[in-house]
Amino acid sequence: MKSVFLEMDGHTPRWNPVFSDFMAYLGVAPRVCKPYKPQTKGKVERTVGLIKYGFWPGVRFTDIDDLNQQASRTVGL
Repeated sequence: MKSVFLEMDGHTPRWNPVFSDFMAYLGVAPRVCKPYKPQTKGKVERTVGLIKYGFWPGVRFTDIDDLNQQASRTVGL
């Protein structure tokens, strides 16, 4: 995303200054993953599959609150 990651300066990523300031405020150190390698993204990529294939098939709910409660129980929140 160009709004977050600008380019590599050698082996050092150059971040968007606003994003960099926000991450510093949160105390988070962002890192660059290899492009087209979902294996390097770990849990971020796996949660998509969890919701897509583990929760949604066959789900029945009465309203948005019911759906949110079911989702929270499924992912252990």
